[in-house]
Amino acid sequence: MHLRQAHLCFDVDDLDPGKPRALALAAIKAEVQSGDGVTVFIDPAGHPFCLVLDDE
Repeated sequence: MHLRQAHLCFDVDDLDPGKPRALALAAIKAEVQSGDGVTVFIDPAGHPFCLVLDDE
């Protein structure tokens, strides 16, 4: 049996306030990052999620 994980991406207007908030909620910053405008985190259960800078 193969289990699949959802990867959530959250659009944000500014990454700076979101990063410490994610860390305060027990997320950890992933060792591998996607690139500019995206910060990848891992939640306490081990699921990845991203904060993505919304350019619009």
